[in-house]
Amino acid sequence: MLIKYDRPNVHVIGYPVGAKNQAYSSIKLKPGLNEVDSKEWDKVKTDPEVLTFLEEEILVVLSEEDKPVEKILPNLKDRKTKDAVDLIKNTMDPKLLEKWSKGEKRAGVLRAIDSQLSALHTEEAKGQKAS
Repeated sequence: MLIKYDRPNVHVIGYPVGAKNQAYSSIKLKPGLNEVDSKEWDKVKTDPEVLTFLEEEILVVLSEEDKPVEKILPNLKDRKTKDAVDLIKNTMDPKLLEKWSKGEKRAGVLRAIDSQLSALHTEEAKGQKAS
C-alpha cells in the first residue's frame, strides 16, 4: 500500500508481535511516499497516534492495495515534468526514486532524481557520522 507522510522527520510506529506480544516490530515512515505492507498497516492503523495523524492529514493513505508503487502511481511519464519534479523532491525513499529512474527519459526529471538521491545519501552519511 502507499502512504504519504507529511512531516520532515522519520517516524517509527511500533507494534507487538509474537505469541505473547513479547517482541516489537515497526513501520518506518520517511517524509513523502512510503510503501507499507498492508498486514503491517492493519496492526497499527488503530493506534491513537496514527488515527490523529490520519485525521490531521499528516498521514494520507493513497492506496490500500498491496501493489508495487508503479501500479499505483504508474510512472512519472504520466506526469508533467514540473509535477514529476515536485513529487521527486518530496520523496525520501531511495528505492522508490531508483524505480522511477529506470523508466524515465526526460533529462530534467532524471536530474531531479539524481539530486534527491544525492541529498538523501548525504543526510544518511551525516547521520552515520553523528552516531
